[in-house]
Amino acid sequence: PFFFNDTATTEIYTLSLHDALPIFQLNERINIKGQNKSTGEEVQIETFVEKVVLNSDSIAIFYQFEKSEDIVTSGIKDIEVVMKNGETYDLWNECDDKTMSYDEQEKKATTYIVFSKPLVLQEVEKIKVYDKYLDVP
Repeated sequence: PFFFNDTATTEIYTLSLHDALPIFQLNERINIKGQNKSTGEEVQIETFVEKVVLNSDSIAIFYQFEKSEDIVTSGIKDIEVVMKNGETYDLWNECDDKTMSYDEQEKKATTYIVFSKPLVLQEVEKIKVYDKYLDVP
């Protein structure tokens, strides 16, 4: 197994390699929403998404961005799993157990979502992160 360390909650999750799909190297720039604490104004934050790891009960998205002290964000929220039968799951809105952690020194973030019910990985067709689709082999 390999470990996913969430610095926000200091919990360590073990992901089983036989249960995990390949790690998707996304290497894409996307904008996420943030909010200026002083003005309440919505702002766009450019991020660089490095990789996505999906297994039957969770998904982890690893990305980096510069975060200023006056901006707050919940991280990447537009995440869907598209099944081969056409069903889609809006992971941020349909799952209760989710965290976003940010390492100030490394300027790296992780969004980690635990599914409400396990997915059958062989039934997953695509993963959508904002407008980028990742085909599942």
